Amino acid sequence: MSLLVVALDQVISVHTIRVASINDKLPVLVILMLLFVAAASLSVAGFNAGISGRLNRWRMITFALVLTGVMLVIHDFDHPVDGFIRVSHDSIISVINEMEADFAQ
Repeated sequence: MSLLVVALDQVISVHTIRVASINDKLPVLVILMLLFVAAASLSVAGFNAGISGRLNRWRMITFALVLTGVMLVIHDFDHPVDGFIRVSHDSIISVINEMEADFAQ
């Protein structure tokens, strides 16, 4: 009986963590700050290229793509249910299987 209680407690704990990760989102202020930092970085890089009189296109394109990639990864981590990075259901499935095995005994 104690094994069943432990397994049930594990299911509740894992479910609580998953629900919290789905419902907790980045505040809008943080997203706006990220956009501001990216825009300011690109502006400073463009200003420096204008002052020096030479523009290295590949460097600017790479910089813009890296900033875009970082922003997309941050946004994708903020939405664990959809997107490229998804939360696995394996932990809940394994706990349910353990509960069923303990209950069968």
